[in-house]
Amino acid sequence: MVDVKTDSAGHALIKETKAFALNVLGEGQQALAFTFFKPAEKKGDTISGEPFRPGKTGAPILASTPVHRVLAGVDGGDGRPLDLRR
Repeated sequence: MVDVKTDSAGHALIKETKAFALNVLGEGQQALAFTFFKPAEKKGDTISGEPFRPGKTGAPILASTPVHRVLAGVDGGDGRPLDLRR
């Protein structure tokens, strides 16, 4: 399950685009996780200094993560979290 706060910029973006990428960290990538504990900033081909490529939906795939999944977001419209399905 992925829960995105409704008052976050990420929620608005997912609602608009109807998709996002889930980048799964590998062993020893704790420092990378801390990079995204604050709002991310896109500059050129990096997000918060991390290289990425756009996935098939345009959602960012981080170059340094071993696994990713592009998901579609569906908002129930009643305050429930986004229901994300492959």
